[in-house]
Amino acid sequence: MFVMAHEVSLNGQSLGDVDDRILVAGISSDAGKETVGTASPFGRPGQRITGVHRDSLDITVAFMIRVKKNNLELRSELFEMVSTWAATAARGAWLTCGHRPDRRAWVTLQQLPAEGDPWNWTNTYNIVFRAYEVPYWQDSRITSATRSVTTSVEIPLSVGGNAESVAEITYDNTGGGTCDTFDVDTGRAEIHLTGLGCAAGERLVIDHNEGGRIRIRIRSSGGVYRSALACRTPASDDDLWIAPGVNTVSITAGRAGTVTAGSYGRWL
Repeated sequence: MFVMAHEVSLNGQSLGDVDDRILVAGISSDAGKETVGTASPFGRPGQRITGVHRDSLDITVAFMIRVKKNNLELRSELFEMVSTWAATAARGAWLTCGHRPDRRAWVTLQQLPAEGDPWNWTNTYNIVFRAYEVPYWQDSRITSATRSVTTSVEIPLSVGGNAESVAEITYDNTGGGTCDTFDVDTGRAEIHLTGLGCAAGERLVIDHNEGGRIRIRIRSSGGVYRSALACRTPASDDDLWIAPGVNTVSITAGRAGTVTAGSYGRWL
């Protein structure tokens, strides 16, 4: 599917703002590449599906350079400016486009445009980006809900999108002592923490970096973070998977405090 898009940005920098003679012709994305797990049913022919894993998503940005066909030097200069803009994603960047500013994709640069015949001033050029670590479109803003907790609490959380996502949790210790245990259950996954040493006035944060990898950290009252990944028990899941739709997130804390559960909805 090809969709006209008047704007496409990497980390908030619009391609159209590089120069007003660079025109975004459109943006297209494939259906995503997936791996299907199968297993042989005991004593029966055929295969049964054990799971579907999304591996990558390709996004193509098409653009044109509108200058006089005999001004080859300027065309080449503008082309290099586009390539410099695209290289912003060499190590990863958030891509957003004009027709869906409420969604974003974490992409890396897969293919720079080929310049082609410089005399053909009507050329349309393509840049290909690939989403590997977070191979989805996801909401640009988190949806969250906050509750007070004495020992345990259930938080209703509405998750957008049409694909499985992950939950993010913050807990502020207001209980007057040290919180050493913390448990989260999203209904699809659980994480159990022990030996936290989260003192009064400190914050426990379970979130994800830009590439989608889970982080478990404690922020001191002075704003300094320390890792608490080692506090996760062997019985814990790898991440806090959560289904799209209305969910109940169950939280148990070793001390009273305030907890927030949230999620960025993901879209296929």
